[in-house]
Amino acid sequence: MKPKNLIRFTAIFVVFLFVGMGFIGMVIQNDKVVSNTNEHATNKNFASTSFEYSALNYARNHWGKNATKNKLDSLEYSLNSNFITWYHNNYYKLPLKYRNLTNSNMPFLMKIYQNESPKGKLLLSNIANYEMNKQHKNNLNITHIVNNRMGILILNKTIIYHNKTAYQLTYKYKKNNSSLVYSLIIQGKKVIPVDPYIRLNNFKISAGVWIFKVYGESYNIYLRFNNYNNAKAYENYIIGNLQLKAIITDIMDGIFWIALGVLTTGWVGVLVAVAGTLVSDLAGVTNPLTIAHNVKTLFKNEWGYSGNFRIVFTENEWENGALPEFAVWGRINPGNSLFEVFRSFQYLTQNEGNNFVKAFGKLAAHYGLDKTDYISNPKEWRYFG
Repeated sequence: MKPKNLIRFTAIFVVFLFVGMGFIGMVIQNDKVVSNTNEHATNKNFASTSFEYSALNYARNHWGKNATKNKLDSLEYSLNSNFITWYHNNYYKLPLKYRNLTNSNMPFLMKIYQNESPKGKLLLSNIANYEMNKQHKNNLNITHIVNNRMGILILNKTIIYHNKTAYQLTYKYKKNNSSLVYSLIIQGKKVIPVDPYIRLNNFKISAGVWIFKVYGESYNIYLRFNNYNNAKAYENYIIGNLQLKAIITDIMDGIFWIALGVLTTGWVGVLVAVAGTLVSDLAGVTNPLTIAHNVKTLFKNEWGYSGNFRIVFTENEWENGALPEFAVWGRINPGNSLFEVFRSFQYLTQNEGNNFVKAFGKLAAHYGLDKTDYISNPKEWRYFG
């Protein structure tokens, strides 16, 4: 799972990164922020009522006026109001070096805020969910289309399936701006859908509270299984070895093994480098049992409510050199709410983030953006079925 827009963002579980000029005792003049102290000021005003009044007044002017008409404005207003109140009440409890409300401090303040404010965490999740739902309007009913063999037959070839002759039929279905390419294996009277399905998209994102905003690009790779046996094999493949390195490598393989036929040998090394980075980044932040539990929870919930299994891989690339974020996520029902397989977004180095984006670009060149295409799962998954 952003797994684009986790706009203003999100996804959620998106830890907000804010990089740029450090603004430290801020006042608003004609909608512009002006610094009136230096970087070493004690900034006691940041815990003052006057500061809180200015911040809440800004939020009211920018989001509060439309809060009753627009859901996103309402969520933004609630988030800003809650954050400012929390910041005011907890100012003297914060680590000294993070007390100043600056762009450079915001990533750390937002982490503390999410951990200590249940309401704040919920609001961030709701904003992420709203933005993701707004971005992803691919509403094709894959199961219905496949079961009824809708679309145009574009390929019919003879294959060997489980040591017996079979036929693989590939169809393309298109409606409005959405398209689906799917494949069926016909063997005697058996009709076996080929999955999972892959879809890629990227979109502009922004994140922040009050006057602090940062912008970037979100890259998302979606996998969706409609066949229970294939989905179960993938779940077992991910959690088959409860060692952190194995799990992360398996999850990364779940994204990129499909690229092996598209990318050159040199690109395979790039993908391995990304996987290796995630192992070191996740160490000490989460643990294999947590990841395995989250995968199981996601699978059980999604299949129980939706009859399919969806998992998303997201990287957010922020401006001004801020470190990229990576997450694996899905959706929990009822409510179709975002759910992280990794407990929090993990930072990649800029170079490793670039590698992810390059790999994404190769996949997008092959499969296209905002198009749904089948990919036959690899033999390695079936061993765990």
